[in-house]
This record gives sequence, structure tokens and C-alpha cells, in this order.
Amino acid sequence: MKINFKGSFIQSAVVSKRESFNNNTEIKSIPVSFVELQKNSANDLETLNNLKTWNRPNSFILDILHDFQFTLNKDKSNKFRFFVLTQQTSNFKTLEAEKILGITEVVTRDKNTKRIEYLQTSPEFININKNSKFQKIGTTMLNCIKKMFFDKNLVLHSVNNALEFYAKNGFVPYVKDITRLKYFKRK
Repeated sequence: MKINFKGSFIQSAVVSKRESFNNNTEIKSIPVSFVELQKNSANDLETLNNLKTWNRPNSFILDILHDFQFTLNKDKSNKFRFFVLTQQTSNFKTLEAEKILGITEVVTRDKNTKRIEYLQTSPEFININKNSKFQKIGTTMLNCIKKMFFDKNLVLHSVNNALEFYAKNGFVPYVKDITRLKYFKRK
């Protein structure tokens, strides 16, 4: 399904894709794009509505959709920002919802800190399943966020089953509650 989309291209990235041919499996690097959704766009809201199919236990897609609707035309400060990782590498005026691999919401806490409110990979490609068609989606989104906000501290509150994932990506506990994690800005 194609949707008119007013997202802004942020950066190119690469994820791994598993391809099988005649009982042989090959891992290929494929280009993807990290794109920011526009909160003043009804088309981007429609894009998110099409991702409701991602809703599963322990999913954040409905929370992200709620936050996007809440900020629609209200958040002029740009405190709330929403990004997708998509297989599309061009033509960002028309986003194909089925090509979205992941979505994240980043909130400004203060001038030096960004909070990753949610990071959601398509349930079809969550890497708990080592045979997933795509791999490194969450890591790629985190790397894009780190690059974009290189001069900021990044914080998040992790669910327990994602603690190892965030640790592998450089996040460490910053208070006694081990689920509150921080990635320190580079100096």
C-alpha cells in the first residue's frame, strides 16, 4: 500500500538480509533509510495507523501512535520526534508501509539529553528469531540516533528482555534501577 508521505530523509544505513537459495543461506547487506515523520502531516498519521498490525504483547506501536496523535499539530517545539527505518531509498513523498522495518520516538528532556521513548522493530523481523529475514534493525536505528544526536546524552527505560540488546549497543545503567540506561555523548 502506498501512502503520501512527507517524511524527511535523515541518513542512509545498512541492515542484514537473509536470503535462501537451494538450501543455501546467504546474508547480504542492503541499503535502508532513516526518515523522520512530520507531525503536521495527516499522511504520516495514516502511515502509523497502517502499522497497527504490529500490535502484539510487549509491543509499543499503539503507544507511539497515541503520542504521534497527541503531538499532531500541537508540538511546535519539536520536543517529540518520530523516525522510521525503511527499505525505501528514494521517493520519500510516497512511503510504502510494508517496507518499514522499525520505528522510534525520541523526546527532548533538556538541552543535553534525548530520551528514546520507544524503539519498535516490526514483529516479523525481531531478531530473537535468528532466522528472521532482516537482522540488525534495532541496532541500525540506535546507530542512526547516536549519529544524529552525537552531542547529546541518550537515555531510555528498557524492558527486562531488551537489557542485553541495549548493553551490546553501548548503553549502561545510570541509576540503581538497572532498566534505566544511558549512552554518554562523545566528547
